[in-house]
Amino acid sequence: MHNFKFLYAKWFPWLAAGINVLLLALIVLRNVLFQGFCVPVLWCRIVFYVCGLNILLTPFLFRSRGAVVNAIFGGLSLVALIYYTLFMQAMGFICSALLVVELCYLLFVACPGRTTHRVALASMLFFALVPSVFFALSYRDASHELQAARENGYKGLKDSYMVERIVGMHFLYHTRFCLYDGWRPPLHDPAMVIGLHLNGMDPLHDLTLEERVQLYASLYPDRPLVYCRACSRESRGNRYFTDSLFRQED
Repeated sequence: MHNFKFLYAKWFPWLAAGINVLLLALIVLRNVLFQGFCVPVLWCRIVFYVCGLNILLTPFLFRSRGAVVNAIFGGLSLVALIYYTLFMQAMGFICSALLVVELCYLLFVACPGRTTHRVALASMLFFALVPSVFFALSYRDASHELQAARENGYKGLKDSYMVERIVGMHFLYHTRFCLYDGWRPPLHDPAMVIGLHLNGMDPLHDLTLEERVQLYASLYPDRPLVYCRACSRESRGNRYFTDSLFRQED
């Protein structure tokens, strides 16, 4: 029994880390080859890199001197995985759900009963959700700004990060996962997605896609209408570059 516990303690972190590498690799590979999460915007990529690194290191850190720091980033990682699971629905459920279960076990159950550890984890889980409120409020304000400016032909429109995201919906930024669409807009911005779903409305919903592209071109003449990467490497994703929707850019 003593030998078993010794072997378990010695090899469990490496086994768990190996499983995490496999699950993360499957998530990334599925996204590269097929239309899924597509291309996260810069700040989202940074968050995912940090969370991915934390997930890989958690089997080694959850009982170490760095357990509190690991718990802090563990809370952020759990929120990121839950978001990915909700967005991808059935297509992303298995891998991300397994990672959520493992992190919950290591951080809540298997870790030593340290009050500071659990307080750090619970605090980060809470504070990682706070930006959702900010995203929702920013989206609401941008929607009101667009609706007000629309009456004057968008003259005097107060530009903002979220205004640009809303105008670029459906051809630059995608809003939801769908198995049966054609090419998908390549960029994924959780701030816009969360804001849209919490507010439940697109202020420019009555515009056709062509009108939306024209509006974006008029408001942001120095920005490209076509992103440099498609949503995936499959043929459906690569049709994005040849769509007649963007011929006005030539």
